[in-house]
Amino acid sequence: MKNNAPTVMVLWHANPNPFAPPLLSTNQITGVLDEHSTQEFNYGTQKFSFPRGEFDLEALLKEKNIDKPDYLFVCLDSTTPYIARNIKNVCENSFLCLGDSHHLPQPITRLINYASNEKFGGHIFTNNVRHAHWFKHRCDADQYFEPALFALNLGSNLDDNLRPINHSKETPVFYGQMGQFHPRRGRIMPNLLQKNLVRHISGSREQLSTQMKQSMACINVTLNSDLNSRVFEIAQTGCLQIVDQLSIFNGHGSVLIPGHNCLTFQTEAELHEVLSDVNYLKQIGTVLGANLKHEFDQYWGIERIKDRLSASVLSDSVKLNPTPKETARFNNSNKNADFENRLLVYENLLELHRSNERISIYIDSNHSHEYIQDLIDLPRLEFPEKDIFLEDSKSLRIYIKENNLKTPELFFVS
Repeated sequence: MKNNAPTVMVLWHANPNPFAPPLLSTNQITGVLDEHSTQEFNYGTQKFSFPRGEFDLEALLKEKNIDKPDYLFVCLDSTTPYIARNIKNVCENSFLCLGDSHHLPQPITRLINYASNEKFGGHIFTNNVRHAHWFKHRCDADQYFEPALFALNLGSNLDDNLRPINHSKETPVFYGQMGQFHPRRGRIMPNLLQKNLVRHISGSREQLSTQMKQSMACINVTLNSDLNSRVFEIAQTGCLQIVDQLSIFNGHGSVLIPGHNCLTFQTEAELHEVLSDVNYLKQIGTVLGANLKHEFDQYWGIERIKDRLSASVLSDSVKLNPTPKETARFNNSNKNADFENRLLVYENLLELHRSNERISIYIDSNHSHEYIQDLIDLPRLEFPEKDIFLEDSKSLRIYIKENNLKTPELFFVS
């Protein structure tokens, strides 16, 4: 390892414009998909491109005459647009950076299959540290938690001379997509926009950051109870964040602390009630927004991640933020439910949770406790007693029962 100037290589999974890859070093090489090779973005000292699908990273670097890096960060999400192979021969200090693992059918399975077949020194969780225990079961890698790793750097676009306006801040705002891939936003936001309780904003990073700083709040409707990058983009502006409640296993109560650095809601009615109390938002918003900005600057932001990476270089041990102890779940035991069965149930409910506002579950199994412990990650699920379950006509009802092969099956109850 060249300790005086270690080379960092980042493989990026998304269109770098607007989803820019993190800049972790002044000596960084950034790889993007071939179709994004002509995009303009801040890539560090060098950029290169790689194909969609599976490829041998060692062979590709040799072909392009690119030296092997000292540190390698392979960034992926549930879409897995590429599968880089031969990681162990490219870099010993390699990290798989896991973003969205809550979208599309079997997103965890897809990523675990890759992670367990390549030798990574560590797995870094961003959106879904709640999924760390699934990877721990199959993969021999240290686990880290850097939830702001994929967040856009909006801080550099803020005008520090822009005078705060405490008594005439504008209507709360929302930015982001509301299409078919974000169904909860499509359910919640149109009614609030129609009632002029929220403004839908768009534009460049400069325009977004300025509008948030001038607004009394910014709404964050997550896709599937994920600790999304928007949490940390809003944080950089000092704007009050109003976000749907997450699982305690995914940063609720630690990263996001209701009443201290954010406000939360569970239903559209709750969000409507919060937005209707303008005086309360004005009274509390500045303090809560400032608290989250302070914590971002002091702990979560890209500059702190770079500090931890620099400390890792100097000490020859990884100083990145470890995963919280709360992410640990069941120990392996013959008495426990089969791993594949647990993951089957969880991934099916994960996808249903993304698409439905309220789901009622009844589990007929000796392992119901374990299934429920996995599923409490998903805050819109309910687990009523059987008689209440059968009478609940307002929810999507799912009955789970194991068949003769001890495999759980999910049934829709009409």
